[in-house]
Amino acid sequence: MIPSNKQNWILAAVGKDVCLYEIDDSSGVLKLLSSIESDWSKEDPSVNKCIFSDDESMVVSGGDDGIARVFEIKDW
Repeated sequence: MIPSNKQNWILAAVGKDVCLYEIDDSSGVLKLLSSIESDWSKEDPSVNKCIFSDDESMVVSGGDDGIARVFEIKDW
C-alpha cells in the first residue's frame, strides 16, 4: 500500500485493480473510495505496482500485461 502525503488516502494494488482508500481520522478504518481495472491480461491479471504522482492528481500502475497506465484520480 502507498500512503498519500497530502490526503488521508491509501493506494493499493488488489488483483487486477488499483484501489483508492480513505483513512477515517477518528477510527483509522479504511473506506474504499474507488477502484479501477488496470491490468487487462486475459490469464491471471495482476497489478504489480501503483504509485501517486508528485501532486497526487494521478496514479501510475503496471501489471502483468506489461503496460504502464496513468489515470487521473478526478476521473475515477
